[in-house]
Amino acid sequence: MPKASIIIPVYNRSAMMVDAVTSAQNQTLDDIEIIVVDNASTDDSFEAALGIARKDKRVRVFRNDSNIGPVLNWKRGASLANSQYSKLLFSDDLLGPKYLENSLPFLNDPGCALVYSSVNVASDPWSAKTPFYNNFIGNTKIRTALFIHAAALADNFFPVSPGACISRTIDLQRNIFTNLSGFESEYYASTGAGVDMLFYCITALNYEYVQYIDYCEVYFRAHLDSMSAHPAVPKCYENAREFLSSALIKSR
Repeated sequence: MPKASIIIPVYNRSAMMVDAVTSAQNQTLDDIEIIVVDNASTDDSFEAALGIARKDKRVRVFRNDSNIGPVLNWKRGASLANSQYSKLLFSDDLLGPKYLENSLPFLNDPGCALVYSSVNVASDPWSAKTPFYNNFIGNTKIRTALFIHAAALADNFFPVSPGACISRTIDLQRNIFTNLSGFESEYYASTGAGVDMLFYCITALNYEYVQYIDYCEVYFRAHLDSMSAHPAVPKCYENAREFLSSALIKSR
């Protein structure tokens, strides 16, 4: 069994996907699997991934018969993971080579829900001067109650994209949803906005704390084709925070 799975969902991003897979291959931790799930791309993403897999047995490639939308594709990738720990790496993003080496040891503690780092967001890889989500000095344990309340009330203090973290595979498999009861929207499944933030909070509920590591280990590519550029995204996050706030009030 590999020590970790890196799951790369892709749709029509051949060149960027190759860069993402290469960053996964370049991890200093070698005992991994890299799962590419092509969501019925109409470009050569699937063929490019197969070409990589022929040269690296750690790379496993799958293709959906039809486009099932991004969030269901994340879930399919998680269902294919064979390791105890998994992370989503979106096809337009990159990992620093020591991401797994620096993050995985913290998950040995059964009280740790997940591990996240700051992220570099720029149009050119690693070029941003001020990373996002670097709100602590040094490696920091954030207690579950603080994490969830801050996520519900503060924008951009904690990460929302699951691409910034690594978690146990079982949590990735069971804590990503495609809708929010009482806040229904077609855009949750088609953008991932809102349901991604709630993945952090729902996962955290079952553990003592969330671990921040003081390394900028993740690069999010800023480009016009990013799902985060969809006009419905702000409302989806607003709904998710209202959903989370209402759930917290009911739990008191």
